[in-house]
Amino acid sequence: MENIDAKLKLQNINKIQALESKYSKVYYIPGIAFLLVIACIFATNFIGNPLNNTYIALLLATNIFITGNAAIQRTEYLKQILGLKEDQ
Repeated sequence: MENIDAKLKLQNINKIQALESKYSKVYYIPGIAFLLVIACIFATNFIGNPLNNTYIALLLATNIFITGNAAIQRTEYLKQILGLKEDQ
């Protein structure tokens, strides 16, 4: 019986570590998305064709969507991690 309990705890710890790894990876997504938007704006301005306000609005809306989606994923991972830690 102790072996089964130990195996279940080990599986639980492995799940927690996997979720923490995913959580830490999702943490960087908003910053990377913002840097890509800034790089895109600078690149088009240096080429000589400045972006219209419509394109800038689309880029910023996409950045907001990506940031919001990443925040939702982080919240879900955190809920799962806390749920697994409570079960221990």
